[in-house]
Amino acid sequence: YEEFALDIKLVRSDVNLGRSVSKSGFSAGFEYRFYLAKENKYHAPRGVFIAPFVSYHGFKGERIVSDSAHTQSVTLNTTVGFGNIGASLGYQFVLWKRFVIDAVMFGPAITSYRFKAKMDGHLSGVDDNELLQQIIDAMKDKLPVLERLTEGGEVNSSGVESFWSGGFRYNISIGYRF
Repeated sequence: YEEFALDIKLVRSDVNLGRSVSKSGFSAGFEYRFYLAKENKYHAPRGVFIAPFVSYHGFKGERIVSDSAHTQSVTLNTTVGFGNIGASLGYQFVLWKRFVIDAVMFGPAITSYRFKAKMDGHLSGVDDNELLQQIIDAMKDKLPVLERLTEGGEVNSSGVESFWSGGFRYNISIGYRF
């Protein structure tokens, strides 16, 4: 279970973007490690490895959007997804034969980003497409890397923006070896 903790605010006097009603997420991935025998002093799974991988991170959120007088409201559903394909270079340390520390030091990837915003109704006096564009722009303001990656892309009429770009993976994990 994961959450995409992104509290966004709109700078509009005619619309109030309420707090999250619900949010959820998940991630799944697969990698296969090749331990480099010539580079390693010990047998696998200890030492330098190269690992091709695929992964996906998906997040959903739901908020109440109302007009400034709070006479009308609709539900805003947002979906964010990141799909990755790449390879990583890392090192796995084994301590006391059972505990491991995994360090992925370098992991370039090609990443598909998808942002979707959909309202379950209509607020009179508000252009839906303009509002959806402003919501995605607010997400980009909160995470500036998205603005650089999309380079001014527009949300289409269904409230979806998707694009491919480079990504990067790195992490440190602590585990127990069975």
